[in-house]
Order: sequence, then structure tokens, then C-alpha cells
Amino acid sequence: MVSVIPPDRDLRVTWITVGAWREHAAAGAEVRVVEGGRFPIIARPRHFLKHMQGILGIAPDESEAI
Repeated sequence: MVSVIPPDRDLRVTWITVGAWREHAAAGAEVRVVEGGRFPIIARPRHFLKHMQGILGIAPDESEAI
């Protein structure tokens, strides 16, 4: 399974492009939209990490405020 993580405010990313991953990934593709512009991992790293933890099934560390 491929996880596709497009930002919601990047005008360069189209839903046609995002949907194409489903056609090319043999095991399918899961789409999780994140808030942010072109580089959400840089603009909101903690928010992006929270999404990655959800994809990987990792519970957030309670000592970290995400």
C-alpha cells in the first residue's frame, strides 16, 4: 500500500495526479490530505508527524505535545 499525502493548498497538486497513484500502486493507495502549502513537512512538522504516526499505526508519545 502506498500512502499519498498531498497538501490541501498546493495548486501544483491536482486530484487527477493524486488519484493516479491508485492505478500505479499494485497494493492500492491511501490518500491523506494534510493542511499546508507546498511543503507541509517544513511548515508544520508536528502536524505532519501526527499524520505519519497514524499511517504507521504508532501511538504518539504522551510526553510530547503534538
